[in-house]
Amino acid sequence: MKKLFTLLLLGGTLTVNAQQVNGSFDDVWEKCIPWTSSNNTKEKGTQPIGWTISNVIGVNGLGATQVGFEAKSSDLNTAVQLINTPNTMSKSQIVPAYITLGTSWATSKGGMFGDPTDKDGGSFGGVNFTYRPDAIKFSYKRIHGKSNPQEKATVVAYIWKGTYTQYDVPGENSLGSPKTTTMYNRDRHILNMNTSEGGSKTQSAEAECIAKLEYYIEGEAEDWKELTVPFTYTSDNQPEMLNIIFAANEYFNESSIGNGNELWLDDVTLVYNSQLSSLIYNGNLITDFSSDKYEYTIAEDYQADQLVATSNGKGATIEQYFNPITALLTITVKGNDWSENNLNEHTYKIQFNKPKSVKNYTNSLFVDASAVGTPIFPPTQETIQLIENANGSISFYLQDFSFAGQLMGDILMTDLNKEEGGNGEITYTQTQMVYISGMQSELPVTLTAVENKDQMTANISIMDAILVTFAPALNIDGQSAVVVENAGLHNVTLSRTFPAGWNTICLPFTTSTAMFGTDVKAQAFASADDNGLNFAEVTKLDANKPYLIYFPSETTTPVYLSADVKTTTPESVTFGDFTFCGSYEASISMAGKYGVADQGNVQKLMLGGEGSTLKATRAYFTKSGNQPAMININLDGNATGIENIEQNQADIYDVYNLQGQLIRKNATSLNGLAKGIYIVNGKKVMVK
Repeated sequence: MKKLFTLLLLGGTLTVNAQQVNGSFDDVWEKCIPWTSSNNTKEKGTQPIGWTISNVIGVNGLGATQVGFEAKSSDLNTAVQLINTPNTMSKSQIVPAYITLGTSWATSKGGMFGDPTDKDGGSFGGVNFTYRPDAIKFSYKRIHGKSNPQEKATVVAYIWKGTYTQYDVPGENSLGSPKTTTMYNRDRHILNMNTSEGGSKTQSAEAECIAKLEYYIEGEAEDWKELTVPFTYTSDNQPEMLNIIFAANEYFNESSIGNGNELWLDDVTLVYNSQLSSLIYNGNLITDFSSDKYEYTIAEDYQADQLVATSNGKGATIEQYFNPITALLTITVKGNDWSENNLNEHTYKIQFNKPKSVKNYTNSLFVDASAVGTPIFPPTQETIQLIENANGSISFYLQDFSFAGQLMGDILMTDLNKEEGGNGEITYTQTQMVYISGMQSELPVTLTAVENKDQMTANISIMDAILVTFAPALNIDGQSAVVVENAGLHNVTLSRTFPAGWNTICLPFTTSTAMFGTDVKAQAFASADDNGLNFAEVTKLDANKPYLIYFPSETTTPVYLSADVKTTTPESVTFGDFTFCGSYEASISMAGKYGVADQGNVQKLMLGGEGSTLKATRAYFTKSGNQPAMININLDGNATGIENIEQNQADIYDVYNLQGQLIRKNATSLNGLAKGIYIVNGKKVMVK
């Protein structure tokens, strides 16, 4: 047949997905027109969409090969009928009946359209295809005519990587337009390209056959039979094309073609295997292993590097999930078509030795992935297990780890190093490559976990870029009292609102102005002299020390961080008669104390009156001895920003209700007001 028929249909590119090749032939047919050099557009019957039938081609488009369809009595589905029949012009020549997926295969090696570098029957044909099926399954009937009753029918399929040739022809076409670059694609051939005009030619590497099947159907089959024919793979390279051919004759045989020999086809599907073909642990095949057996027990401790699982699917994927709490290993085998057919999977379960004990610790979990360009999200409450395995080793297990709103999967660290401290603390460390499913990769992970009685904290570093902290939560809102039960590592949420301008601040952990954003500045109380109170700019804010801090605009955005939190005991800073001190109480009286406040839209250091208060994480000044009439505030040696102390006026203010009505003018106290909320110096104050 290679020599007899070299003039084949050369059509456009088609794309087929993994599962559906229109192999059911049910009501998905189209009119077909032969291809000839004379552009004969006479209709030649019908054919299944996506498939090409031989009666479109024949010899010069005049072949009389019959390709039809009938209603199958069993299920009323249509089926393809292939019958070898005489040529309409030369009755002595029998035209072979065949149907091919997409464009026909170039059967003439080195012939009219053949590629002399091709090793398997041609370098173009078929459809775009990137999957790795394991077999072709189909139903068929086989009926012989009187001529050559021993002739076999054929199924041929190739998965391959193609070639192309590109011509760049200079000049203009007949319409005076520039000639365009013409690509000889791997799935079509363009005739009559005149290269004598000059130009360049580029050709890719030769085609490669990645997988193929060539199978002959023998004997009669008057009733429908089902047959599965496997592919044989010879390469692991990425497929690009698929071509399938069914013929009522011996496709690659030079013997005579039997007149009237029939092949009926239906339910052509690609098979994607999705089972295990072998399961080995610790160098031994698991006892009683069978592809169809899905549950096993191994009386050993699980070690991931001792398990070898192999699938019977060429392109199948094998996913493993081990739950260290239950010691159950789940293996899921997914067929290569799983992206389109997610039911094509099989799950195997292996029970290993269960752990001796499991300790559960619940804390907040904070993920800082800013180094990889991910926004900071609030800490979440999570549970981590510390597992003592049957063999005495210790494992660390963080289940369903996620950040940036995306589930990353589990972090399981095994064979932890254990070091006991004199104060009852136990430190666990380990550095391992850990497979993180959400990143689809093994990544270097470093763990330091500290266990102390019924508490545990942990630092986890992924790639030295994603920092995960497991620690108690500390919420600071600037309204509630700040209480730290146990000093040490905490995940902090700072949600205090900072008005524009200068504020006071005192925090129980060391941080920097950069944590609050750009253009934020801080000043530390540095000295006191005859010129006033002197401050110096700093970028580091030490734990429990008071500072002045400046925000160019009001800031309400919460800040999240992990920090080494100290005990909540403020440290006062004293120079001369002045002391600067922070407070963590929800509210303290400012009577006799100085603080930063607004008066007439101007920020000043003011002496607190009888009803004035100071909220948590702020700071105030006190003065021993006589109170001077005026004190300068010098920031980096320069006065302003905060005006001079005003004595005997800071306790005078106007009081408004929520409707903006003036209730008291030049008030010095809120005593006697009805219970409710009032506006004092632009702020809401509750009278109880």
